[in-house]
Amino acid sequence: MFLNISHLTSTMTDYIDAPIPYIVGIPRDTWNKIKANKKSTLPPEVAIYDIDERTLNPNGPIPAFPGELAGSIYESLIQVLNNKDYADNVSY
Repeated sequence: MFLNISHLTSTMTDYIDAPIPYIVGIPRDTWNKIKANKKSTLPPEVAIYDIDERTLNPNGPIPAFPGELAGSIYESLIQVLNNKDYADNVSY
């Protein structure tokens, strides 16, 4: 379970303190106001991705993607790209 807000308005800024994983789209002017009003720093598990600058700013170490899951995803993508018949039979 996670929270997904595609566009956070200035009246919804309390949602960024949610105790669950989330992805939030925050306009730059709203983000600048949030940073100015925050008394403490963001916790280490929060990472900021700036879509305009294409930069990732983690507050702590980012855990590695599980190897066996990454491998199976990679293999499936290769099969889809190399075999149209396989792609036609994949269920979503």
